[in-house]
Amino acid sequence: MKRTVIAAICASACLAAVQAQPQIAPQKLQVPQKINPDALKPLVLPDLVVSSITLRPIGSTGYAYVCVRNQNPSATGAFDVQVTMQAAAPTGSPPISWAVLVGKIRYPAFTAGTSFVCNDFMLPDGKMPNCVKVVASADVGREVAESNETNNSRDVLSTCLGDPPKPPASLPRLIDLPKLPPKP
Repeated sequence: MKRTVIAAICASACLAAVQAQPQIAPQKLQVPQKINPDALKPLVLPDLVVSSITLRPIGSTGYAYVCVRNQNPSATGAFDVQVTMQAAAPTGSPPISWAVLVGKIRYPAFTAGTSFVCNDFMLPDGKMPNCVKVVASADVGREVAESNETNNSRDVLSTCLGDPPKPPASLPRLIDLPKLPPKP
């Protein structure tokens, strides 16, 4: 008898609780057919790449004209671009016989939608290089958080004429080019 009374009390309490809940009419879920890409722009990190390196004389002085592009529509802070020249060893190891720093230039912050900025780097001794690799690296200080940190460098081989290249006398040699660890 106790069990029947307890069961009846529980059943009536459950029924009262269900009836006390507000009843919500079922609604159809609205899914947008097209997502506005502008709504996603703040979520995309910038992606800096060296889009081109052009070795060119201006008058009798040699320059490396370096263009850096932001592949994504996000804004960036200011960052450094570094240019080096290096020559391959004639044979064997080490793979680089010498390398020199051409220069480092602070590029301005990119506003959202800014696509590229270019600058001239004067080459050592103002001369056009002979048979050397010119390497430009964007964001060398890893100041800009990017969607892809592995595509920040580009190189170009200058024309090879005459004797093998010698390091410019005006600049000290770089023994080991610094490698910065990727941002965590």
